[in-house]
Parts: sequence; structure tokens; C-alpha cells
Amino acid sequence: MNGTQFRCMGLDEPEKAKALSNVSDIYLDEINQFTQDDFELLDGTVRSTRYKLPLQIIGSFNPVSRQNWVYKYFGFDTGIVPPNTFIHHSTYKDNKYCDASYIERMEVMKERNPIRYKIEALGQFATLDKLVYNNWRVEDFNYEDIKAELICGLDFGFSNDPTAFIASLLDEENKTIYIFKEWGATGKTNPEIAEVIKSLGFSKSIIIADSAELKSIEELRRLGLYRIRESVKGPDSIRAGIQKLQEYDIIVHPSCQQTIIEFENYGWQKDKQTGEYTEKPIDLFNHFMDALRYSLQAHQKGLRSIGKNVLGL
Repeated sequence: MNGTQFRCMGLDEPEKAKALSNVSDIYLDEINQFTQDDFELLDGTVRSTRYKLPLQIIGSFNPVSRQNWVYKYFGFDTGIVPPNTFIHHSTYKDNKYCDASYIERMEVMKERNPIRYKIEALGQFATLDKLVYNNWRVEDFNYEDIKAELICGLDFGFSNDPTAFIASLLDEENKTIYIFKEWGATGKTNPEIAEVIKSLGFSKSIIIADSAELKSIEELRRLGLYRIRESVKGPDSIRAGIQKLQEYDIIVHPSCQQTIIEFENYGWQKDKQTGEYTEKPIDLFNHFMDALRYSLQAHQKGLRSIGKNVLGL
């Protein structure tokens, strides 16, 4: 009627997009199945001299893992939406055309497969991979009311990976770990790390840090973290540490959001040939997980942290 044309095409060969002309709108179904390079190539392709219309790219998807490029690119991690971007989030609850059988299916999924329910029904980012830890939950608590051993861990990072500090209370008698404090950031030098940990009140605490950074550990010790110790590692230390943590009921305070994100996404690797899960975790979303694993060594090695009252916590 108005001369508008629709072109349907796959992006098996992204370079084909360069040949497009007079395209004012692009719709990407399941945008998370494209790559960031695909998107940026198309973003540079949208142009029209024939039609004086707003140029736009529309993408739709069900969120899956936070590992997908869409999560960071469009600010889902920070809540800061990029310029000239509008995000619409809706669920089946907003669809007045959903029949009773579909709603019933969603409610059954909520009970039987809560992770899939988060993705398909609520449109939340989650992973369908086999997670490393299933023995954890988010729960509010007052750490001052808990009589337990203070354990602290530190994993080093800098440019791409964050330095991650985590503090927990270990109730060995009841096999429970209460994670109540976290701090993580990129681009931090050792003096800055030392100052943050001091400001949090853990300068006198035993902190088990990644032994791959012995120079950093010694520098932190000279900067006032006198009781920092290097972690003990071996050929199978990651799996052994994970197995040890799996023996506990882990309760995470709601304020520890970075730790919660890692628990939700820290998964096992798949064998590319068989599709079966291995006993090796994916090297992603593991900074606070590693710090937590290190912290448990304070108890295993018989190192005792001083009481919370002394720390002023």
C-alpha cells in the first residue's frame, strides 16, 4: 500500500548484510543467538535515503545466561541503558490472550523447574547449565546473632576480572556457612585493596588469598593486613574445595549481590563431543566462588579468626 517491503533472511554469512540498501528497520528474532559482531555490523547497515523514517533495530529474546553478550551490552548488569535504547520487559502475565492451559503450564513449571520458569515465564537472566552449587539460598539474617567462626577469602584480579573479597561465618557444628559481606572491583592496586579491607573492618582477620599472587600477598601484609595467608593448591584442589563447600548449607545475605550472581551462573563444563557435563567448572563467574573456597582453608588449617566483637563488626 505504501511501498514498504519486508525482506526475510538468515545471517549465516554476516557479510551479506553489507549489500543491503534503503533499510530503515531490522528485526532480530532471538537476538541472543546472534553475536555482538553481528549486531554491530547490522547497526552500521541501517540506512535509508529513500524513506525519511526513524532508523531502528528491534530485537526480542528470552534471557538465558548472564554469559550472553546481550546482558552487558544493553546494561542489564548495571541498570544503565545505552543511549537511544528502549527496553521493554513483559511476561505471560501481561498477555491477556494466554489461555488457562498455558497459565497452568507456567505454574507447574514454577514448581518443577524454577530455573526454566525464571527464563521462560519471568524473562529473567539465568543459566540452564548444570550449576556447581545447589546447596545455597538467599536469606536475610543478622550476623551479630550468629555464634560462628569468621572466615575470609580474597581472589585477585585487575583489568577484566575483579578482585573479590568475601567474609562468612562458619557454623561447623550445624554445617552452615553464612555469607554476610562482599567487595569486588576491577582496576584496584594492592594499596587500594588493603585500604578497602581495612575500612570494612577486617584488617586483623585471617584472610586466605590466591597463592598465585605471592608478591601481592606479601605487599598486602606490609600494608597492614598482617594475618593474610596464601591458599594451599594442588593438582585437584579446585574440585576438592568445591566438594568440601557442597557439604554445607550456604546462606547468602541479600546485600551480597555479586556473590548471588556467581552462584546463579557458576556451572560445569560440557564435553564438546559427548555433550555430557565434566567435573571441571567453567572459568567464568568464579571470582567470589574462588574467594569463598579459599576462605574455608582457614578452618581446615586450624587458623582461628578473632571474634566479631574485637573487630567491631
